Amino acid sequence: MKVIEFLNRIKDIGLPLSDGYDLISWALNIEYTQAKSINIIDDNVVENILNILSKNIPTAYITNRREFYGREFFVDNNVLIPRVESEIIVNQALEYLKNINNGKVLDLCTGSGCLLISVIAECMGATGLGIDISKEAINVAEINSKKFKTNNLIKFECGNILNYDWKKDYFDVILCNPPYLSNDEYEKCDDKVKYEPKIALVAEDDGLLFYKNILSKISILCKKGSILLFELGYKQKNDIEKIVTKLNLNYEFIKDYFGINRVLKIVV
Repeated sequence: MKVIEFLNRIKDIGLPLSDGYDLISWALNIEYTQAKSINIIDDNVVENILNILSKNIPTAYITNRREFYGREFFVDNNVLIPRVESEIIVNQALEYLKNINNGKVLDLCTGSGCLLISVIAECMGATGLGIDISKEAINVAEINSKKFKTNNLIKFECGNILNYDWKKDYFDVILCNPPYLSNDEYEKCDDKVKYEPKIALVAEDDGLLFYKNILSKISILCKKGSILLFELGYKQKNDIEKIVTKLNLNYEFIKDYFGINRVLKIVV
């Protein structure tokens, strides 16, 4: 089959061309850039790929990789798939840390470690701590940290941040992409999203539990001048604004590439 025909079939099922080339490179065990120079692909290879895709498995879980902030992270179905919108958090963290010597970064709900690793890899002198409730997710984060040679700068711990025994250890930057879907929102998600770990997607209190819990502990986690960066759902701005206003916090919302309020930034 001609590659262009395969890519058209990929397009017809709603996937971007980048996923098509990623699947070709995975199936043929070649570099992504090489996949773009191939004109013909074996019909059996195509049918195998399409058969897997028919089960609604996300491409990243098939190829076990996803590009994020210029790096190819290892992912499996124990962690959320990194998304380009989350790169805003990295940009904001780096902008702040450029004026901080030996910055300390805390990443809550670290998952694949993509946020923390990207920040530490880009910021000389910074060190980090990543925490996740899933031991399997921590294993993935450690694989990525070794891959990008940040493992001597980052410590990962398995723990539940909702009842974590915090010691007063001030951080300059806190990153968090918490579970923020309500149970009702989760039920309406498409099948591909439901392949991702539910524990990393859904939170009680209509998806607001982690924001309320973490923001109430700012005095333990942060020194004056620190920043906190949280990802939020596209319908959560008003509810989260009520939380931060009640706590009398200095905040702003940052829009993503589609004009959606995607990141909550708090300056302590």
